[in-house]
Amino acid sequence: MKRGPARLLALLLVLPLLSGFAADAADAFVGHWIATDGSGYRLEVVRQGGKLLVSEIDPTDDDGTPGRASTHPAVVEKGFLEVQDDEVPSSYTLNEATGHLVRSDNILSFKKVGS
Repeated sequence: MKRGPARLLALLLVLPLLSGFAADAADAFVGHWIATDGSGYRLEVVRQGGKLLVSEIDPTDDDGTPGRASTHPAVVEKGFLEVQDDEVPSSYTLNEATGHLVRSDNILSFKKVGS
């Protein structure tokens, strides 16, 4: 019985640390990202009420008209940022060598800007 309070105390000290690790995976994705191809295409990943939202900003459409922005919920699973868009869901990962955010089809990569 002497171990009971010590185990409880240890558990109370460790649980906040473990919950912090879960948040860290998403933190790497949060921020403002701009496409490395010079197109001006941007992603903004933000936390809102404990959830992740990804805004995709396309500066111009293919016909040259002003672009559009769309915002979708996202989750981080197994190291991937999964954007939950009903039309075209997409997945992103971080390239550890460059620090770039890379879409799973390797067509777009993004560099983090600002802080």
